[in-house]
Amino acid sequence: MKLPWFSRRPYRAKVKNLLSTILYEEGDRRMEIDGEPLGTEEGHMLVYMSTMKWKSPHDGERLSSQEKDRIRRNVEEVLGVLRIKWVDD
Repeated sequence: MKLPWFSRRPYRAKVKNLLSTILYEEGDRRMEIDGEPLGTEEGHMLVYMSTMKWKSPHDGERLSSQEKDRIRRNVEEVLGVLRIKWVDD
């Protein structure tokens, strides 16, 4: 069953690989954002902003800092139950 509030969002985000990757989709564009579990507490994740890149066929599109900030906010909204620390490496 889809929740109505979720289906209205133009983007989706989910975590895979035990808090080491965030999958992000926006329309027909997709990216995997690398991260790693942070500390010993469950639900804490360190995410590397430098790994934000669209997958093929959009891999030639560069992300501006404003786009990265928007994607970051979208991820935080969807995955708000996680404690995510973003690293601008």
